[in-house]
Amino acid sequence: MKDEIVKNLADLASKKISSMLELLEEMLNINSFTYLPENIDKINDIMERELKELGFSVERIANPDGGGCLVARYKVREKPMLLIGHTDMAIPLRECDSPVVRDGIINCPGAIDMKSGLVNLVYSLKLLKELNLLPDNISIVLSGDEEQGSPFAKEYIYKEAAKSRLTISLEAARINGDLVEGRKGAAYFDLVIKGRAAHTGTEYKKGISAIEEMAYKIIQIHQLTELEKGVTANVGYVIGGNPNGNAVADNCRAKVDIKFMSSEEGESVVERLKDICKISCVEGTSIELNGGITFPPMTKTKESEKIIESIKQMGRSLGLTFDSVVSGEADAGHAAAAGIPCVDGLGPVGGGHHTYQEYLEVNTMPERCALLALCILNL
Repeated sequence: MKDEIVKNLADLASKKISSMLELLEEMLNINSFTYLPENIDKINDIMERELKELGFSVERIANPDGGGCLVARYKVREKPMLLIGHTDMAIPLRECDSPVVRDGIINCPGAIDMKSGLVNLVYSLKLLKELNLLPDNISIVLSGDEEQGSPFAKEYIYKEAAKSRLTISLEAARINGDLVEGRKGAAYFDLVIKGRAAHTGTEYKKGISAIEEMAYKIIQIHQLTELEKGVTANVGYVIGGNPNGNAVADNCRAKVDIKFMSSEEGESVVERLKDICKISCVEGTSIELNGGITFPPMTKTKESEKIIESIKQMGRSLGLTFDSVVSGEADAGHAAAAGIPCVDGLGPVGGGHHTYQEYLEVNTMPERCALLALCILNL
């Protein structure tokens, strides 16, 4: 890694910040909420425009149930580098949300998760192209339904990963700039319990409470948590019964979220959840459980550890120091399922994901862009 190349990339990235922010503003003004596929397609339009200008071939894959998938390739031969990201957002824009920079910060849904990562992808490639350093053999997959678990895009992520030598995911860096060396897997479930309604004053004994059964189930499900193994089980949403509260509840619904570190642990805890839901504690209730493993885990391997050390060295050449950590579920798990090394967290720094407090630290865009360019050039 020549010092001159590092300096040229860093200097050029710093000069591009105004252009980067213009592209980011264009994206942030589009409400690409994960359930607005027509707007997700507008982000894909932008990415297609930018990637075609760089010489990539672009394939758009329509999703009948949501945001479409974009696959791009640059002079691909065997075993390319795969770069992945997503074009949807977890929450919708409000009228008051604005991509204005204040004190070096942009507060806006999508700013860090992950439109700034998409901008850095485009500009890392532009830097390399401008310096006549853009290597051949690059593939890109952008999911349009990642915030739902990529039920559509995961097939295309896996297919491209299976043909690739490694995956770099462009999700945000952690708060202190750390990379993501591993990601937990996740399973999502809908739990529906039915009982029998009854007036609480005159016919209480005729009632069969679905909410009472759900109370037992919540306790049993939370007891599946084993923090020492990195396994968590959480009931995060519950609704049921009569809004007036004056009847025995004949229905109750809940959302169950399970996180795990390995595929084996995930399969084990899912089976135990199913066993719990086979038995009613309140006689006469019926239980229905729907769902399954949505994101496979991304586990650190010897190969990915070597790649992380190389990226740390590249970071030091740019004056950046960071470590690597394990984080929550993301599309990198779908790529890792293909058996290739994966590293995530190459995007800029920010926080507040999935909230209206989401923010991007603007000054980290050029430095992380230069870092990504070095990764594309050297890995």
